[in-house]
Amino acid sequence: MSEVPLTLTTGDGVRLRGRHLPAESDLAIVIAHGFSGSCNSPRARHIAATLHRFGAVVAFDFRGHGNSEGVSTVGDLEVHDIEAAVAFARSRGHSTVAVAGFSMGAAVAVRHAALFGG
Repeated sequence: MSEVPLTLTTGDGVRLRGRHLPAESDLAIVIAHGFSGSCNSPRARHIAATLHRFGAVVAFDFRGHGNSEGVSTVGDLEVHDIEAAVAFARSRGHSTVAVAGFSMGAAVAVRHAALFGG
């Protein structure tokens, strides 16, 4: 699996670190980990590898987690983090972007869909 290190900047100026697993596909899947998680955990890497069979994957660390900057707001401002990842996927030409969230990431994904649409 070919992966590329990723740096995203949110709309409110927080720099996030992550990984991009490119694929020539209309589909990109954004992975949103849970509280105190990281896109670099063995479980998150396994999920990314599994989902990569279906399309591109964008995996990132939420603000205040892993290698990302900022301070966690336990789901409040993290909608900006998901929006940065979705915008990145769209900028790579993916017409369909799905967000797969776990625990806090799932809650933020639902809030993101309500606030930003899709």
